[in-house]
Amino acid sequence: IIGCTPNIIPQTDREKEIDLWFQQNQHLQIDSYVVLDDYDFELKHVSKDHCVITNALEGLSDSDVEKCVEILNGKDTA
Repeated sequence: IIGCTPNIIPQTDREKEIDLWFQQNQHLQIDSYVVLDDYDFELKHVSKDHCVITNALEGLSDSDVEKCVEILNGKDTA
């Protein structure tokens, strides 16, 4: 884990938080990434192929972790 998004009020603007994180961390030369969240939201600038939506009541599951690893390793998760 390299970092987390900044908290922007209102917190419902997840895409803005993610975009801001990428802007502030361009120097990291990111080859692979996963957007991990417990809120299913629409992203215009991030492919859904890079998103893992967790269950807010259960937290991070083994299945979520497997999806994250597959995404980071460049495997098709569809």
